[in-house]
Amino acid sequence: MSSDATSQSKLRGLAWVSLAYALAIAAGSAAAWALRDGAPEATLAAGYAASVLVVFAFSAGFRNSSFFDAWWSVAPLATLPWIVLGAEGSGMRRGCVALLVAFWGVRLTFNWARGWTGLAHEDWRYRDLAAKTGRAYWIASFFGLHVFPGVLVYLGSLSIVLAGRGTAPLGPLDVLGVILTLGSTLLETVADEQLRHFARSGPPPGAFCEVGLWRWSRHPNYFGELGTWCGLFVLALASGAPAWPAIAGPLAMWALFEAASIPMMEARQRTRRPGYAEYQRRVSRLVPWPPRRAG
Repeated sequence: MSSDATSQSKLRGLAWVSLAYALAIAAGSAAAWALRDGAPEATLAAGYAASVLVVFAFSAGFRNSSFFDAWWSVAPLATLPWIVLGAEGSGMRRGCVALLVAFWGVRLTFNWARGWTGLAHEDWRYRDLAAKTGRAYWIASFFGLHVFPGVLVYLGSLSIVLAGRGTAPLGPLDVLGVILTLGSTLLETVADEQLRHFARSGPPPGAFCEVGLWRWSRHPNYFGELGTWCGLFVLALASGAPAWPAIAGPLAMWALFEAASIPMMEARQRTRRPGYAEYQRRVSRLVPWPPRRAG
């Protein structure tokens, strides 16, 4: 396929994904509006549930579960008007939370969009799941690739909503939350850029990225992502809202990385890259740390 045809295919794919997300936001907004007088946690849950159903409908219609991939970062962005325009909570804190989430969400969505090749692309993990589940794949996709990550994003987003509702004055905990959230998002950005530069440099077969942050952590991008959610939780605590239940968000993200994402990715790396086992021995799994000496 020529570069022009590839570009056109990608643009068509992005147009369909954009339509799916626009309809998902509309459905989520309508569901949230129906519960506008209820608890914010229930309102958010209704909105996220409706939006996941819309995205899944597109995934099934196009036979491609990767429709959901960028919804991870788009869904929290859809809550920002609600946060910014909310009548409760400190306006300064609401503004900080909105800016931090906007930076994280737009950056992560852009990083996905520039690496996505179009509707012909589907995450290798989804293809593996399809091979294992056969005719039951779309049931597995609904619960495992749409509902489950939707629940995780919902749990993480509780911190965003609660941080915007608390009425406590700004204090040191807010400063800590801003530093942790912004610093973690920047760390994830640097890690993604280093990985992208490595991939575009034409590495030899079997090579893997171990430069920059990747010399200190095998998954620095995941570490940054987890730190962002932890920072938002700190901001929720700083707000004075009853935010401790929102700790479920960062804990769920950590469990996802430790129990699923990292083991699956590393098992694939070991089978495709002979030197990866030695890299695992030398370099920290998640938290950046000086590497062990080779040998």
